Amino acid sequence: MIWYILYLSKVFKLDDIFTVFILIFVLNFKVTISISETQRMFFILELWGMILAIILLIQNKLPQRNYINISLILSILVALSYLSIFVSYFDKAILKMTKGFIVTLLSALAIFSAFEKHKNEKLLFLNTKNKRSILRSILFGISVGLVLGVVNYLFMNGNNKLHLNVNLSCFVVALSPAIYEEIVMRALFYAFSINLLEGKIETKFQRFTCWFMMIIPHVIVHTPDSFIYGGITSGIISIIIYILVFGLPFAVLQRKVDITSSMIAHGFVDFIRFCFGDCHFN
Repeated sequence: MIWYILYLSKVFKLDDIFTVFILIFVLNFKVTISISETQRMFFILELWGMILAIILLIQNKLPQRNYINISLILSILVALSYLSIFVSYFDKAILKMTKGFIVTLLSALAIFSAFEKHKNEKLLFLNTKNKRSILRSILFGISVGLVLGVVNYLFMNGNNKLHLNVNLSCFVVALSPAIYEEIVMRALFYAFSINLLEGKIETKFQRFTCWFMMIIPHVIVHTPDSFIYGGITSGIISIIIYILVFGLPFAVLQRKVDITSSMIAHGFVDFIRFCFGDCHFN
């Protein structure tokens, strides 16, 4: 199966990936199984991400040792984020920890291997040019995260009465979306796009599609319920809001600063969300 997909990856073009993703999103609404459309879309995206990661690793081999170590650390942190449900939901926690570790590890390794091969359009994991650049990444991440976290709080506050509850578990749980979603659902799709383009973005459409794959997959997995309960108009509005408020800022951080800054920003947004009573896993 993987070898067949690997063959397809050689004949696919970037616009094919663009089209396939839209088709998957639409067809997701036609499938009737016990889990919700949003959960199913997350599962599909994770499965697709694993396939893309394996393809990249087969094509580009493993990255350098330091990137392997970084990948392991990120994967362990994602797995540890499920400790809050370890006692109450042991089986579920083990499953999620295992899945989170494996998918994050494969995705991170694939990203680093692709960027080692295609250096011109690569994303920096952390800008280590000097101490100032490292501090800049951290401050950018914190600043953007705080602003978007407040915006997200205002959205939440419009629908529910919120109560502040700051605790360590909120921080731990936030590690999963901060790392997992920025690696698996954003950077990986960009890396695969760059790999398809052999490291060269030469047209406006190619550039647009690279941005599209950094933003839209992660955005629309959060929106199926908006289409189901609010209709097409509500769904489209939700997608636009997610793009402008979350997807685009995180993607810009990855492209213009580094992946670490986007993970910090994403983590702050979810930490603030979890502190106001939504500290749970799907």
